[in-house]
Amino acid sequence: MLAQKQPASSGVHKVVAFDDVHGLYMHFDSMASLLGVLGQPLLKIGYVKFLRQLANELEEGNSAYGELNRALLPAIQAMRLATRAVNNIARLAPSPKSAASFPPQSTFMAPPTDHVTPLADAPPLNERKTVTTIPVGFHAGLSWQLLELLLNAIERVALVHFVRGTPKSADFFAQQAIELAEDVGSANTMARALLLRADVRLQWGKQDEAAADLDQVARLLRSSSTPEAAEVLRLQGDLRLRENMRREAQGMYLKAHSVLETFIASASDGDAGHSPVKHHTPVQNGSSTRRRVSGPSVHFAHLSPSPIASKTSPAGDWVLPAAQARLLRMQAHLLAPQSKNDELARLLRRIGRLATHEEDKADELCLVVALKLRELLARCSSDPVLGMLPDSVLSLPVFGLSATGAAPKVGTPRTGPTIVNIVKDIDNLLARAVNFSVARTSAKKVRELSLLSASVRAMQASVGKSTKRSTATIAHLLDLGVAVSLRREMAEAVEQRVDRAIRRDDLTWPSIDLSPAPTSEDVNERLLMARERYRLETAEPILTEHPISALLAQAWSVLTLHLTPEQDALVISRHRHAEEPIVFKLPLDRLARRECEEEDALTFELAIAELQEIIERNNAGAQNAKLVDGKEQRAAWWSERKELDQRLCDLLQSVEDAWLGAFKSVFYDARLNSREAFASFRARIERILKRSIVRAAGDNRATRFKLDDAILECLAALPATSREEDLEDMFYYMAESFQFSGVPLASDETDVDQVVVDLREALEELHGTKSAPKSKTSHNEHTFLILDKRLQAFPWESLPCLRGRSVSRLPSLSFLRDRLDLAAERSPTSPHDLIVDHARTSYLINPGGDLKNTQQTFEPWLRGQADKHGWTGVVARTPLEEEVKQSLTTGELFLFFGHGGAEQYIRSQTIRQLPRCAVTMLWGCSSGMLKDQGDFDPVGTPYHYMIGGCPSLVANLWDVTDKDIDKFAFSVFRKAGIAEPETASSSSSSPLSLTAAVAQSRDVCNLRYLNGAAPVVYGIPVRFALSHSQV
Repeated sequence: MLAQKQPASSGVHKVVAFDDVHGLYMHFDSMASLLGVLGQPLLKIGYVKFLRQLANELEEGNSAYGELNRALLPAIQAMRLATRAVNNIARLAPSPKSAASFPPQSTFMAPPTDHVTPLADAPPLNERKTVTTIPVGFHAGLSWQLLELLLNAIERVALVHFVRGTPKSADFFAQQAIELAEDVGSANTMARALLLRADVRLQWGKQDEAAADLDQVARLLRSSSTPEAAEVLRLQGDLRLRENMRREAQGMYLKAHSVLETFIASASDGDAGHSPVKHHTPVQNGSSTRRRVSGPSVHFAHLSPSPIASKTSPAGDWVLPAAQARLLRMQAHLLAPQSKNDELARLLRRIGRLATHEEDKADELCLVVALKLRELLARCSSDPVLGMLPDSVLSLPVFGLSATGAAPKVGTPRTGPTIVNIVKDIDNLLARAVNFSVARTSAKKVRELSLLSASVRAMQASVGKSTKRSTATIAHLLDLGVAVSLRREMAEAVEQRVDRAIRRDDLTWPSIDLSPAPTSEDVNERLLMARERYRLETAEPILTEHPISALLAQAWSVLTLHLTPEQDALVISRHRHAEEPIVFKLPLDRLARRECEEEDALTFELAIAELQEIIERNNAGAQNAKLVDGKEQRAAWWSERKELDQRLCDLLQSVEDAWLGAFKSVFYDARLNSREAFASFRARIERILKRSIVRAAGDNRATRFKLDDAILECLAALPATSREEDLEDMFYYMAESFQFSGVPLASDETDVDQVVVDLREALEELHGTKSAPKSKTSHNEHTFLILDKRLQAFPWESLPCLRGRSVSRLPSLSFLRDRLDLAAERSPTSPHDLIVDHARTSYLINPGGDLKNTQQTFEPWLRGQADKHGWTGVVARTPLEEEVKQSLTTGELFLFFGHGGAEQYIRSQTIRQLPRCAVTMLWGCSSGMLKDQGDFDPVGTPYHYMIGGCPSLVANLWDVTDKDIDKFAFSVFRKAGIAEPETASSSSSSPLSLTAAVAQSRDVCNLRYLNGAAPVVYGIPVRFALSHSQV
């Protein structure tokens, strides 16, 4: 009764069933005494089986209610309980053969802490020396049931990892399912697990391995008319599509759909609701002691009608509707560019008849959005004003509006209102898609939906109406689109900490309540706040939580940077104290297009290729430095290093000039200017714009307009020394914003050169000239960067507009909130000033024994600090993992001078599960690099420390050479007040925050970019000061 699937509306019945079984559990002891010695083991197995089913129900319930963040732990619990039950029955009735049941150290048992085994992110794949055998006789039937539960549980865990966005774990558990299915002789289950692993590897960027898995499935299947055969063809189509073989992909999808229809027809001829669909005939291997074990369903929500469904549907539409819909959607996406409207309409009607799950509804709505966007762009292209919309800078809120309050008149009478209505329809469809998918689908889908929503909402605001609420919603959605998988992993880590605090284990009776709140005194308030923050994400900002602008310090800014899926535009949102967010969409090639130099435009592909080549050559040069011998080789080595250093400098300058242009002003702050100065600047801008408006309208009455204060203040922060191209970029943005909103502005008839002069004079009046600056800066100024997965590799901190300024990175706003909660807990009176007692410092230097120069540079100083302040550390030996763990949990500052990010000395899982974490500096090569994972979010050491609660982390984006980075590190120590100042004159200045010290130490390197741009900071600004007992 409990394991059956229930519709979402039957929650009451599920609670009743839950309570019935809980009543049996409460009488477990009395029932065991009645059954006697022989019956107790079977009762225990039954109890474990019930708990496993309950855990599975909770996992599916969490998924169905949109709590994917909480789905993994119950799934893992169900798997471990199934393993326990299988082991119990194996001990109760051992096979007459030399059976290999699951050993105590199985992957599926909660492992003890082991400090001896090699440190790895996941358990290594087991070497398969034996084959699992199944007991025969009296207990055989129960054994098969338990094995079926175990296989289902393993597949479910792999699937949740896949959807959550952790491909390494998904691949690992899929491998375990494959091996167990092979042992018990279930070809269908093995094929299903192989298909799951192939899908994981395909999206992971491992196309060759995915193709090998698909070939293996093809060899396993005896029938070519099964859902598994259709899935093979579907994945082969996906593989061809990634290779840009669209015609071949379309052929694969058509063939897959044909196979699926053949199977559905044969199933409908029999009993479509039973075994032909859910249980396929296994490949027999002649063993009388083996039988097939069925796998889990692979959806996360209950069936419901399509959002565009008709009222009547053929019976076949209820057979494997998700698989049918997926194939039909892929065909529609490929048909759209071919303008085959009749076929598209037929496919949409067919999709509309299918009953699908909520995550499939999101894909269906995205398909409709894609088709409507094509229609929108086609209509825009024929209009002289609206044709500029896709390639123009857009903002939320809009810069310029008509002061009359009338509806904007854009385009021709025939096209204008229609386009407004299409944009509105697209926005409504996207809102529904986001609601369906934000908490229950893949990171890639969430990321794409958030960016598409931002672009469409900006278009709607430009040609229609916008509200402050819509801007806040889009800024919230943009934040949801970054570090999606990491937030889900953080939710798991928080749940594990709560479980440890309240001592919950696998045999603890689970709770059916989807929102339990632990009341144990062992769980502190900050942990409970984090639990609520990550457990359920919504498409709208949560009203019970303070907006991030209310939590920021006065001089702090948060910038989120995204690259659109087409890789042709940046989407930037900014949050500041007590201000509404602002959002910009910046086409990357806009400046080149204005100069008719599209062929020379700095595309993202060109920029990332240049960066990767620089880093690859740099890493090779750094690693081979010790092999360089002789005067000529050293000269050649240095020549290459200096060339790469200059190339990186030039690349960053080009990124700022070409991509940001005038909108590098978003990184500056004009709020320190007086109200009078800003009012004067505003008046000058209005006069400049009014001249062009009068010229376009020929009527003074048309010159009534209003400017948005937030956008104007952002533009006012542009330095007066900016290039002419930047000032032109500013003017064209203003002009296009007016044109889209219905205010006539003749940009073609305007003397742009004179406008540039006028704009520069306005900025000079506000900021002063280079020789006599007026603008002031705050010594507490700080900028947080939240970067999407494709922008992580760039050293944004070393752009000319940011270099030398206090900057740090964070995965998302949620992680900023966590650290602000930590700071408020430690210092309630000054929550933005986290003070670290550097007397409680630990260090690990040269553990590999091959960094003699680094050891000679730092060891005398470290020994002196140990004598003076009691620092502790390890020098020139390999530490135990427990030593590193203790340094991170008991100290306030941890310094690492070695190779990499100390990954060989402490497991990533150990870091993630730390109860607290010290401020950490990892000075090794590439310690801050995030590894690309294809469609999935990147992974790396910085993210482990963010989950572990590290307030601030210093790490290197790529490989560095020891002399430069040692010089850099010592400069940071001195500027931050950890080490004594180098000169008496510098001792008079106050110590800087860690982020400011890093920013101002870049130029001490001989190679100011190749080595100086590598170190970055993750986290919040921290300051160092000795406790009163140490002063």
